[in-house]
Amino acid sequence: MKRNKIRAGCTGWSYDDWIGPFYPLGSQPHDFLPFYSKVFDIVEIDTTFYSTPNSWLVNRWNEVTPDNFSFTVKIPQMITHERRLRAYDAELSSFLAAIQGLRPKLKCLLAQLPPSFNYRDDFNALEEFVKDEKASRNGVGLAVELRNTSFFRDETIDLLWENDVCLAWSVNQYTGDFPARVTGDFLYLRFIGDRQLTKFDRIQLDRTALLEECWKRVSSEINSVDEVFVFSNNHFAGFAPDTIKQFKKIAGLG
Repeated sequence: MKRNKIRAGCTGWSYDDWIGPFYPLGSQPHDFLPFYSKVFDIVEIDTTFYSTPNSWLVNRWNEVTPDNFSFTVKIPQMITHERRLRAYDAELSSFLAAIQGLRPKLKCLLAQLPPSFNYRDDFNALEEFVKDEKASRNGVGLAVELRNTSFFRDETIDLLWENDVCLAWSVNQYTGDFPARVTGDFLYLRFIGDRQLTKFDRIQLDRTALLEECWKRVSSEINSVDEVFVFSNNHFAGFAPDTIKQFKKIAGLG
């Protein structure tokens, strides 16, 4: 088993609550990403979900991280939630242009769909999106997180497989368990909490059993993919850096 193909990190890095338990005391926001990138080798950029960043900021993210560091980027909610994968061409083009400064560190894009996005009403929109977007992303991977269980069927798996789109394995409050199906050349696993926690300075929920179970699923498929990306947010257990450190220990990654 090639564990060196696994990259694990957090869904963001800019949290004042991490000053002390993770960032050195006295750290300022501009210190966060350079320090983070010395501890972890990948991050999921969550802020792009809320707005498209300007090119100066994107270039800075690239400049302050080492060459072997990687990013994944969430597609804006304007496209996934407001437009519901419909009539999004202008917004997507603007977004893709804005994040070009992250290449070649950009591993993939993540399209997180809302729980109301469902198979009956929205399968055709998903189908058109994954087919059209395949060309526009210019070789960058795509993962899709579906938060409605109506999509968990063979038709969806076949669609994603045929278009080399990864079905994100997501632990979240909406779907419960997830289908551990491989639909592309990488795995994308997310540990997402339900926002009952509001303080992010320590582990507050014991999620050990769930982390162990997810690692079993990853390890059973690791030889069928080129890379594995694993992320946690703070809401999952209270403190994302320690969640990822625990997962890495379970996986034998140190």
